Amino acid sequence: MDNKVLRKGLLRAWGFSAIASVSGSRVLFDTGPDPGVLSRNTSALGIDLSRISAVVISHLHGDHTGGLPATAANAPGVRTYLPEPYGVDWVRGLGLDPVVNKGTGMILPRTWIIGPINGPISEQALAIGEPGELVLLVGCSHPGTDRLAELAVREVGGVAVVAGGMHLIGAPPHRVAEVVDRLADLGVRKVYPMHCSGEAVAQYIEREYPGMLGMGGAGLRIIV
Repeated sequence: MDNKVLRKGLLRAWGFSAIASVSGSRVLFDTGPDPGVLSRNTSALGIDLSRISAVVISHLHGDHTGGLPATAANAPGVRTYLPEPYGVDWVRGLGLDPVVNKGTGMILPRTWIIGPINGPISEQALAIGEPGELVLLVGCSHPGTDRLAELAVREVGGVAVVAGGMHLIGAPPHRVAEVVDRLADLGVRKVYPMHCSGEAVAQYIEREYPGMLGMGGAGLRIIV
């Protein structure tokens, strides 16, 4: 789920959600703002929510947690990793199994939660694949996409791809440059700006790092 749509038959919504399939497991990263949109889009993409192994919530804003009722209806009791205690009672009341994540660690084979990092709110990311070639999924990147990527590199291994919200709408040009330049310094080869990233990010990447920019949106499929 994203603000933009890349495939016919999908609905757009202000929020973010992605499915990570790796080593026989499926992890739902964020759920978007609306259970109906989540259900519609996963069905259109042939994704069976009843078969997910875990849910990872980047941060506790409604545009990332609003689809949790649909998750609970399809996968009752599934483990749901939160970046802070706020929201635990609500998630448990939905019939899910909330776990407050305390720090970077592997939750399934080739699947790591990165963080959480504080500032201005507590937020975590999801890294999948092989260390050195990780795909890093970010929800809104309130603490900074660069900081989340740095933590992934330091605690798990190098990141090749970053996809998701970068929280740079309206950011001054120097901040956009700072984030993107740091990702390039870390060895990131492809960036898919989505959700709250802003057009300035795509423009800067396209101008300064030809080949790094990927087109993001609902229906995007990244295969590594």
